[in-house]
Amino acid sequence: MVSWVWTLLVRQRWWALAAWAVVLLALVGVHGWSWKLFYDGTRLFLGGHPRGLPGPGGLHIYASEPVLQTGPLTFLVAAPLVPLGLVTSFRVAAVIMTVLGLGVLRLLQGWALASAGGQPARARTQTATLVLGLAFMPAWVNLAVWYGHLDDALALAFSVLAVRATAARRPLLLGLLLGLAVVSKPVAIAFLPLVLVLPRRQWWRSAGVGAAVVGLAAAPFLLAAPQTLSAAGGFRIPVEAGSVLRLLGVTAAATPPWDRPVQLLLALALGLAAVRRGRWPAVLLLAVDARILLDPSVNTYYAAWLLVGTATWDLWRASGSSGRTGLPAPLSLLGLLMLFVPALGPVASVVGVTGQAWLRAGFVIGSAVAVLVGPGRSDEVVPRPVDVEVALPRLTPAVR
Repeated sequence: MVSWVWTLLVRQRWWALAAWAVVLLALVGVHGWSWKLFYDGTRLFLGGHPRGLPGPGGLHIYASEPVLQTGPLTFLVAAPLVPLGLVTSFRVAAVIMTVLGLGVLRLLQGWALASAGGQPARARTQTATLVLGLAFMPAWVNLAVWYGHLDDALALAFSVLAVRATAARRPLLLGLLLGLAVVSKPVAIAFLPLVLVLPRRQWWRSAGVGAAVVGLAAAPFLLAAPQTLSAAGGFRIPVEAGSVLRLLGVTAAATPPWDRPVQLLLALALGLAAVRRGRWPAVLLLAVDARILLDPSVNTYYAAWLLVGTATWDLWRASGSSGRTGLPAPLSLLGLLMLFVPALGPVASVVGVTGQAWLRAGFVIGSAVAVLVGPGRSDEVVPRPVDVEVALPRLTPAVR
């Protein structure tokens, strides 16, 4: 009976995941704790002067309000919602972002199925999609509905599309998507090592398109307000008690000036290592690992970033040609249990902030080691370490 029910759930996984999303929406309710900042930020971007963000706005927005750490594309996407008012605009955005989460899963499954080695691999991929989807949606709904972070949702969606463009070896599309991810949320620049998956002759074409997109988006703000960069670079947030930085001996009250550059360099270095090992689907996960390891904040919406990374890795492994035993989507389940669940109210009081910090450190370090030196895909090609291009896995599915 249990086996029959599980088989039915796998076959009807998208209905099951959609129903799960509706349940989560009902449980979480309409909160959007950060939506007012996005709403007022968009009004300021459009030339208004909301009470919390008096401006000047427009092209001076980042110079006058460095607290707005989102990209300009997010304001453009949010602009049509502003006339609806604060509450209604968030309700509409929450539904759109929740559906987008299901779309992210659908895109990742399509990519994995396109590279699956035979029917058994397709069946494993479908099962893994259901399992990781059940783990993924609580973290995504937390990002979309509890916080209302439109910029994160957009950046992650563009990044998943970038994974598909990488697999399809489409350099111009990859550069465009990475650029759009960055102008939605600048931290998405950590996914840049995806470009190195392409043949060497295509690196600069892809990177050039991405740089052009970012440059065209940033130039008006820099020309109108040259102090934009210094304002953004000088913005500091508190180092929270549950941050892994505390375990590393950082006692400063605010973000140390070295933290963000080291965070980015570590993400790029880990991504390069994954590409050289022929495990490029780990780039997203490793970038998020670096962020969580060195981030002064412990926001629970980071779990959505992490689960996108683990989902990409878990589906890549599940779609290998040879059979593998073990739990479907293991990293996604562990990520939910070690990073998201311990931060929930009743559990957080038991685990404590220091305990949560140790769990974060354990998972991000352990998952990085697992994807770089642990078992990969059953049919992966082990590359020669001297040439990044040789390190590419033989995955060339069409985007569909």
